[in-house]
Amino acid sequence: MNFTTFLKELPAEENAAESAVPRDYGILSDADAVKAFLASLPAGVTIALAVVNAGGSRDGDDDDDASTASLPMHGNSLGLEMNAAPVLGLSIGAGVARTVPPEAFDALREWLTDGSAPKSVHDSKAARLALVQHGVELCGVVHDTFLYAALLDSTDSRQDLATVAERRMGVRPAKDAADEAADLTGQLAALLLPELHKWNLEKLYADVELPIAKILADRKSTRLNSSHT
Repeated sequence: MNFTTFLKELPAEENAAESAVPRDYGILSDADAVKAFLASLPAGVTIALAVVNAGGSRDGDDDDDASTASLPMHGNSLGLEMNAAPVLGLSIGAGVARTVPPEAFDALREWLTDGSAPKSVHDSKAARLALVQHGVELCGVVHDTFLYAALLDSTDSRQDLATVAERRMGVRPAKDAADEAADLTGQLAALLLPELHKWNLEKLYADVELPIAKILADRKSTRLNSSHT
């Protein structure tokens, strides 16, 4: 797997100031706005993605695995109401993010399932489980900042986005803010990836941790689907 280090490695104290960067947040309110946004992006650009429950919190504790700590427990056993599309956050750079409301979710289906469209996600297992409930198989995950943090800060028991952002950047995201969650995910990817290289952990991440996260998501999805048939 190829990794793109799109920012230089910076000391932790300098990155703590990232929370002060100007914010360009907005809403892609309909399918036309989503398509225009995607069409405006340079080919191959990595987009940070956040998946937030439309009816509940982003943060929570899964019943059987700490790796799904960012998946809310609301609605069904996966934390999402079956008939409620999630709110998505998209970020293309520090301080630049857009919210995609449930009514515009369908316009992102093709991009979400496109393996050639690189994505940064915090907790890809949770994101896969959330999206598969709406017929979407998430593909193209390159950076999983949950796994980055778990490898680099292995002595810390919590790796949910709010905890990692506070620990690493000195900022705690607002609850249910998909745009901010995506923004911080992208910033964390830029911050943690150089550390992963520094400690020679990229092969472990790419060959073991990321594939296992997908396998675990697939297994849990299959198990839950079987229990509802």
